Amino acid sequence: MRNWIIVLSIGSAATVHAEPPAAEPATADRGYVSLAGASGAGYTVDWLYAGLELEGGYRVSDRWYVHGEVGELGRAGYGTTQDFTLMAPRTPTYEARVGLEARGCHSIVLCGYAGVDAGYRVSTGMDNNYGTGEGVVVVPRAGLDIGLGSRDLRFRPGVELRITNPPSSSDAPLALGIGATAALAYRF
Repeated sequence: MRNWIIVLSIGSAATVHAEPPAAEPATADRGYVSLAGASGAGYTVDWLYAGLELEGGYRVSDRWYVHGEVGELGRAGYGTTQDFTLMAPRTPTYEARVGLEARGCHSIVLCGYAGVDAGYRVSTGMDNNYGTGEGVVVVPRAGLDIGLGSRDLRFRPGVELRITNPPSSSDAPLALGIGATAALAYRF
């Protein structure tokens, strides 16, 4: 919504000027913290994974944040479409990553974000068919940042693409995975 200023002067017609919109409406936050559930499909965790992620961002300019995240993901399913098994997440993989995030808002309630992180993952229990489960991970990600009745409490659904080194038993140059996240965030 634009704010209008009407200027009247004696002996001339009224002139209307529009103030430029702010880069991001009504934000004075310095950063955010959030807890997210994550799930998806990825080769390095044997097809299906699920887990929790703790993330945060610190604002460095009008649109840019430094983003950091730690998480635990575990194998949650495997098989084919004819013989499929789901289970509670196990054989955890721990991950830490850092990157940049750009954020833009349509209103105080609806914002969007996109970013990319790089980090390292360590697995504690993958068997020999899948290698050690350790290596560098790069994660492009994007999603929405939706206000939940206040400016500070937010819901952040998103998607992530995981790019990492493949298990030692594979000839592929990269291992890919794709997942969805759903986070509850608090801006401060």
